[in-house]
Amino acid sequence: MRRKVVAMDGTLINKSGIISGGVYAGLEARAQKWDRQALENMKQQHADLEGELARLPTARQLVTRAQELETSLTKTTNELHFARVDVKAAEERVQEVKGQLAALTKERAVRAPLTAKQQQSMKARAKDIERLTASIHQITDRVFASFSRKVGVKSIREWEQDHLMRTERASRERLQLTTQISKLTSQLEYDRRADISGTVAGLERDLAAEQAAQGELNEAEAKLLESSKGGQERLAAAQEESASLRAAIDELDASVRELKVVALNQAAEVAAAERALKAASSNAAALAARQVEVAQEAEREQVPLPRMGRAATPLSAMEEDGEEAADSPAADIDFGALPRNLRSTDPAARGRFDLEHKEALASLRVALARLAPNLRAAAQFEAVRAREREHLEELEAARRAERAAAAAFAAVRAARHDAFTAAFEHVAACIDPIYKELTSSAVHPSGGQAYLALDSADEPFCAGVKFSAMPPTKRFRDMEALSGGEKTVAALALLFAVLSFRPCPFFVMDEVDAALDAANVVRVANYLRHMTRRSTNGSFQGIVISLKDSFYDKADALVGVCRHPDTSASATFTLDLNAYGDVVAQ
Repeated sequence: MRRKVVAMDGTLINKSGIISGGVYAGLEARAQKWDRQALENMKQQHADLEGELARLPTARQLVTRAQELETSLTKTTNELHFARVDVKAAEERVQEVKGQLAALTKERAVRAPLTAKQQQSMKARAKDIERLTASIHQITDRVFASFSRKVGVKSIREWEQDHLMRTERASRERLQLTTQISKLTSQLEYDRRADISGTVAGLERDLAAEQAAQGELNEAEAKLLESSKGGQERLAAAQEESASLRAAIDELDASVRELKVVALNQAAEVAAAERALKAASSNAAALAARQVEVAQEAEREQVPLPRMGRAATPLSAMEEDGEEAADSPAADIDFGALPRNLRSTDPAARGRFDLEHKEALASLRVALARLAPNLRAAAQFEAVRAREREHLEELEAARRAERAAAAAFAAVRAARHDAFTAAFEHVAACIDPIYKELTSSAVHPSGGQAYLALDSADEPFCAGVKFSAMPPTKRFRDMEALSGGEKTVAALALLFAVLSFRPCPFFVMDEVDAALDAANVVRVANYLRHMTRRSTNGSFQGIVISLKDSFYDKADALVGVCRHPDTSASATFTLDLNAYGDVVAQ
């Protein structure tokens, strides 16, 4: 069956494909026009698709971007974990510091009344010392009132100072005259050898004039000595009375030193408490700063923080409102908005929350592994954790060693301080009686005075020891101003006081009497003989090298060294003086 298709516009389409009739020309033109438009559209679409294809990243860039995202995600996860751990540790540390601060504040409040009481007691003792010192000056002035009026001075101290100045001036002038005489004598001898008669006569006249001036000076000195004899007797009586007062003052000084030691110990404890308080305050400030950093980091991460009495407020907005950053980010955070399981202190609830958190982290790890897993991340993390544990163990061991070393050092320091204090107190207590015994005589039975004082009672090993000695009839002056013999006696007193604390088996003295006069040589020899007698419980035993018979005649035995006439070598001779009893010593 043959069929034909007629279009709406009258076009006949045969089965063979021949088209005839209808509006053929307009249809062809319209068909060509549609084909060109479609072609242009497709060309435009093709160009657009090629541009989009060119703008798309390559496969390598996509892989690199995926790795960067993976690294950023891992870093963010680790930072979140560490931040949570730091926040928890900071909260625990804040609670611990608050407890320590409360304990220190309470201890300080308990010790404050005792410290105030000790300070008041020290002030009262200082007033007593000032009152006794003033009383001593009044008694001295009253005893020497007649003598002061007689010589025309206000007090005996003024007369002593004036007398000392005149004596020193006379000594200087006498020394100058003696030096001038020696020079003139030497010049005279030289001129005599040179046989110059005129020069010799002139020098002899000068020498005679100098000798006459020295005679006048000696007469003036004799008059001064005669005028001072009466005052010296009154001064001796006043010195005896002042000695008793000084004994009372020494007792008060001892009690004051004890109170000072107690006050220093309490001050050290208060200082330690203040240092601990400052350390706690510093730690609290550091924790507060850390909390501020966490709050600022939350602001940067756009994590809203709920605050007490207000809704979640960004940190920047709060700073614009004029609130201080130290108070707003951390101090007013409202933890009530947290879920109940996070705010609970029950270990079981915390355990359930930890388990849920671990499950969530496990699911995140699985999702992360699906994206682009790092197969060595777990091993690297375990290796880092192992090194961290090793470092923590080493740190703890170092801290234990540091604490042990600090405790050992404190024990050694305390033992050293106690040993030094015991030795110093014994020597300080013994040196004055020993010095009095070495300097006492029939004219001055009370002898001189000597005492030791620490330059720093708090840290005795960081400073020195002041040794002061006052010979009889001498005022206080530095050790450098004493004569050679006075220095020797003071040094021997210090040596004997030290030996009395820890006696040695024996000692050797080599010509310690070289700078001593005859009277002091006898005193030192008698003291040594007294301290070597068993009848007096003496603890000395030694060998003394001396060239003075007034010294070695008090010994128990003599050993002499001389040149042997036959062998021309050194020979020794010994003589036991115990066979003669006390006759030789007397």
